Amino acid sequence: MPWRAAPLIPWSLTEVPAGDRAAGRLCRGLEVVIANHPMPTNRYGYPGHLPQYATPFADFEIGFLPDYRNLHNACYNVLAYDLHNHGRRGATNGGTVGIDQFEYRDVIGSIRYGRERLGIGNSRIALFSRRLGTNSVLVALSRRPREFDNLAALVAVRPVALRALAGTAPAQVPGGIGLLESEIKHLSGFDLDELSASPTHRM
Repeated sequence: MPWRAAPLIPWSLTEVPAGDRAAGRLCRGLEVVIANHPMPTNRYGYPGHLPQYATPFADFEIGFLPDYRNLHNACYNVLAYDLHNHGRRGATNGGTVGIDQFEYRDVIGSIRYGRERLGIGNSRIALFSRRLGTNSVLVALSRRPREFDNLAALVAVRPVALRALAGTAPAQVPGGIGLLESEIKHLSGFDLDELSASPTHRM
């Protein structure tokens, strides 16, 4: 996938063990901030400014590198990796994005990796998550709360609620919500409510 060259910051290519292989970059610093990206981006962002990647939702470039640079310049490690079925991760689960139901395992794997690679405890690990990344963190938190004990910080930006989204465009088509729900169930095996951040997914 073509994109602009990354800023020249120290980094090392690494693998995040989360059930299968995942690519990531680890900048050298003191504490570590783990970045969990939204859909359809990868750890870099999304090249929506390029015609072949433009969509009605993203016809402009989305870039996370300035955020990583700011954190790096503040002397934090930044672990930025690709969630399932994004970027260099490759297809898993039949190429289906679980809107958190599969991706939560990546979050747990990244936390464990941060602890083991740097030899630090959770008190020196923070999570910076957006959209799909946020949902994945919330599901991981509800299923494996001990993994989050004493976590330094958790920034969870704009969780996705497919049930709420289904009340917009699909609702304009007769039977649209039902059709969407049936198709998602067929593709992923999950209901709309299972793919929506809920009050049970709270710290």
